[in-house]
Amino acid sequence: MIASAYLLAVIALAFAARVVGLGSQSFWWDEAYSAVVARRSIGDIIATVAAEDFHPPLHYVVLKAWALAAGESEFALRYSSVIFGTLTVAAAAYVARRWFGKHAGLLAATLTGASPYLWYYATEARMFALAGFIGIAIVALADRAAAKRGWKLWILWALASCIGLYTYYYLAPVVAGAALFVAVRRRTLGRLGTALGLVGLSIAPWATVLEQRVSAWTNPWTEPTTPARVVRWTWPAIWTGLSDANLWDSNRVALALYAIPLSIALVLALTSATARGRQVLWRLTIGHAVWAAPLAMMAAIAIIRPVYHPRYAFPVAPLLFVAIAGTLVTGGRATILPRALLIGAMATLFGFGAARYHDGAGLGRDDYRSAIRAIDAAERPGDAIVTNSPPGVVYYHRGRAPWLELPTEPYRESEIAAGLASIGTGAARIWYQTHDLRPSDPEQFLLAHLEAAGDLVSFQEFGLLKVRGYALLLGKTFQPFPRQPLGGVRFGASATALGWAASPRAAPSGGTAYALVEYAVDNVGLEFGSWAQLVDREGRRWGRADHQPRDSHYRRSPLWQIGDRVEIGHAIPITPGTPPGTYRVETALYRLDDVTALEVVTADGRPLGQSLVLGEIQIERQRAPILTAEAREVAIGPELALREVRLPSGPIGAGGSLSVELLWRATGPLSRMTGSIALLDERGRPAASVDLTLGGVFTSELWRVGDLVRDQVAVTIPPTLPDGNYTVAIRVSGPDGVIAPSVHLGTARVEGIARSFDPPPMANPLPATFGDGISLAGYTLERAGDGIALTLVWRPTDTPRNRYKVFAHILAPDGTIAGQHDAEPANWERPTTGWVSGEYVVDRHTIAAAAGAPIAQVRIGVYDAATGQRRVTATGADHILISLPNPPG
Repeated sequence: MIASAYLLAVIALAFAARVVGLGSQSFWWDEAYSAVVARRSIGDIIATVAAEDFHPPLHYVVLKAWALAAGESEFALRYSSVIFGTLTVAAAAYVARRWFGKHAGLLAATLTGASPYLWYYATEARMFALAGFIGIAIVALADRAAAKRGWKLWILWALASCIGLYTYYYLAPVVAGAALFVAVRRRTLGRLGTALGLVGLSIAPWATVLEQRVSAWTNPWTEPTTPARVVRWTWPAIWTGLSDANLWDSNRVALALYAIPLSIALVLALTSATARGRQVLWRLTIGHAVWAAPLAMMAAIAIIRPVYHPRYAFPVAPLLFVAIAGTLVTGGRATILPRALLIGAMATLFGFGAARYHDGAGLGRDDYRSAIRAIDAAERPGDAIVTNSPPGVVYYHRGRAPWLELPTEPYRESEIAAGLASIGTGAARIWYQTHDLRPSDPEQFLLAHLEAAGDLVSFQEFGLLKVRGYALLLGKTFQPFPRQPLGGVRFGASATALGWAASPRAAPSGGTAYALVEYAVDNVGLEFGSWAQLVDREGRRWGRADHQPRDSHYRRSPLWQIGDRVEIGHAIPITPGTPPGTYRVETALYRLDDVTALEVVTADGRPLGQSLVLGEIQIERQRAPILTAEAREVAIGPELALREVRLPSGPIGAGGSLSVELLWRATGPLSRMTGSIALLDERGRPAASVDLTLGGVFTSELWRVGDLVRDQVAVTIPPTLPDGNYTVAIRVSGPDGVIAPSVHLGTARVEGIARSFDPPPMANPLPATFGDGISLAGYTLERAGDGIALTLVWRPTDTPRNRYKVFAHILAPDGTIAGQHDAEPANWERPTTGWVSGEYVVDRHTIAAAAGAPIAQVRIGVYDAATGQRRVTATGADHILISLPNPPG
């Protein structure tokens, strides 16, 4: 009587825990999809699932029937899962009692009722709770059918298995595990085979659909998983309810996760030590095999289809808790300690998961309800909605604004423009609702067109959901950005640049500049990234974007095919305060394995370095002046404030450059302002200085009140400046003189350079001069694998005025470049402005040649890092050719 009352109380508490607050959270993507599909006719449900879903149709049919009776609110649709989740608690108690006795049944009910994992997915309007109940029912029926003669239970088992497979594909491992459970007991194998045949016949009509959906079962946004990762990801999820493989990095949690299998193994081992224990060991081993075998099968599926989430293993959890309950009631005094360890580990993990849910750090559902209602509340006639997560819009949208899913495959800029034209032509505003975990616009095509077409007037965040509102410019039409040809510039052996485009609208300071490059794929298998940046005429950077590009099918570069056309987009964040004007757009492709840029050459083989200047874009002043002050600002006179200062955090070598960034704010009308930045020694004496005009070409008399304007200034450190800490100070002057006393910006550490005036070893003397104090003394050239190791020895005749780079090209016999390396001398550690007359500078370059490419010569030279202009030798050549010690015959 007490046991029955306890069981009923556990079931009642499990039900209450699942039903309280059931409708408080919004549907997330999958739940909204379930609700939307369940609205359709049964024929349409089957057709929709067959065409686009990775789950079978039966749950949607059940949900439709339930919605007809209960409604389609969040509470109503989730309530069906609560029912099946509660029934699972009772079913686990039944199976555990049958296998291991009354006390095991009570423990199994307690574990399934208290599990955060089972609780969470039993409150979702998805198929998991139903699948969990069917899974344990399949095992229970197999156990009963194997114990009795006759066909009735086997027919029921086959029917339950069929229903399960039409509900959830991942119940197939549970069916297989149950069949294995019967087979190892060597009971009624003939009836088992017949029942499996019935299951196979029942699923045969759906086999073609299943094959098609499995072949399409990919997700470009997640990393492919492996069997090991399936287990590593699923194990903590089952115990805590948190789908976070990083839980293994938490010492307390990881210890408990390891303790569970260890304690189970100890119980099994100690139980086998006695004759009586060996009698129950077989049953206990089978109990654990019933959950472990399906989980192993699910892990093995990852070899074929490496797309997975821990919720897919939901049917395994009730079977695991049944086996755990049997473990806890097994054995005598010898197993007390491992059983206590098991209880402590489970309590720790259950408690950790429950605490994370309680404090909001656990699984939370995307708030589509609030995001879409925010659009509906602000909607006006003439508005349109674009979304990358349509189920939430379909379920929650109550306004009249039309909506469209964008982007969709094929993912191309022209398709984006056409989609926006279909819904945005004539619209006054476009609302753009996105989900961060579905980065369906990785090349920023859609965002670029929206920002080119209008102004962002609203931005709201709802967790991972974002809602942007754009007021479109009057008469704006959506068309692909005009392309400018690039003449077939090649990036290594991987790609040929065909053309590029920029947004036709000037980007604002502090906003985003957009550039797109179209490539033809020349070679396959290389995984690379791409960056683009904005630079001014002095070579200073004002914004940079870097990412792994995707093609029109959202595939990364290793999956591209020769001949494919790929559009790589770059949304370059413009540094706030960037002065208005003309800026160059520069881009590169680089190998991800060693972050080495691909060599860039023209169609006729002329080297361009390791990046390509695409062209120029215009940046306009910020569109919304900053009118409020911040406490951190420093007033520089009555109309000017210094808002931000950036100095290098590390030491600067003598002869290097101290980079200083200053962000000004105009607090009133200004005349033209100039200034000087100086390094002051400990006595306050200038050790180095540079003059500047505030704003550069965007001089201060052009600023509006509230404008933010940034200066980037480089102070060249004299090559012989002693080590030490120096104060960085600025003095600002107007037309009438200094407007404020010197302002200290911070400190800079200068470190001297070890110099050598004794000639180092060099195999080949080669005196050559390039002007501006640059003189080559000789070199050593050796083969290194498929490439070369080149050591250049420079001996300057004076300190160069500019910073120069050295290029080294490996040339094939036909003169084409087979590999190259560009850098400032000594791997960027010895800038030319730090050289002194008579010293020796050792400059090493290791260059890999393209696979299989023969090497004939090496071409070296020097060029200005800011302008790209090469220095010429005394003979008028802009390079020197060096032959290999053993050139190919």
